[in-house]
Amino acid sequence: MAVKKDTKTGTWYFYGSYKMMNGKQKQYKKRGFPKKKDAVKAEILFRADIKTPYKNLTLEELFTLYSEYTEKRIKDNTYNTQTRVLQRWIDIIGKDTLIKKITTSNLEDALELMIRKSNSNTAVNYLNRLNKMFRYAVQKGYLETNPCAPVEVIKNPNAKKNEMKYWTLDQFNLFIPFVTNPMYNLLFKNQFYNGTRIGEALALTWEDIDFENKTITINKTWSKDLHQVTTPKTNNSYRTITIPSFLCDNFKAYKELLECLYRI
Repeated sequence: MAVKKDTKTGTWYFYGSYKMMNGKQKQYKKRGFPKKKDAVKAEILFRADIKTPYKNLTLEELFTLYSEYTEKRIKDNTYNTQTRVLQRWIDIIGKDTLIKKITTSNLEDALELMIRKSNSNTAVNYLNRLNKMFRYAVQKGYLETNPCAPVEVIKNPNAKKNEMKYWTLDQFNLFIPFVTNPMYNLLFKNQFYNGTRIGEALALTWEDIDFENKTITINKTWSKDLHQVTTPKTNNSYRTITIPSFLCDNFKAYKELLECLYRI
């Protein structure tokens, strides 16, 4: 820590070195102060910033820290979704924006833009993801308050509520005879009568089907993002489903068909 007068310009400057977070030494120097006391004061403020390296954290830097923190704490599928959502916020707000300068008003404007391009339900999901990241920033001491906390999604009171769409048994019976591929025929029947999620159905193996007790055990799911089988999203997703006798017979028939084809 030192200040010195520049004999050529008559102004003052400060210089020195400090240890970075990676352990390496970094040199610093700043010129152009008209008086010695100005250089001393500027260096004191500079050294204070060095002691609090996260004081000027950008949104992209916070995202990197949060991603490293959550990578081993959440499922891969959830992590990928989180990354995609937070990247959307970064694109709108700006990767180099200091997090200490992000206001509730900034977030509300960004959220309004998202609602225009999607819907309020999507916006709620986006807001929840960002809120978690800012809560992390507060917990770690990178921020004093969470600018996301006061933000809320205001739904359009005149928006028409989407009605649930489903097939009746008569409609399904009209459709299924036209599905001639045995695999897809069985898949559609499983979805209609058992109500499993599509990822759960795609992850089924013969070991999951109990032909004697006429049940299907759900203990995994197919992730379209990861292109692999993963564990279910929640503990409640683990379950055993009783299937109708005729559907159990359909599974048996399809299994026998495959075994016959493999023998050939």
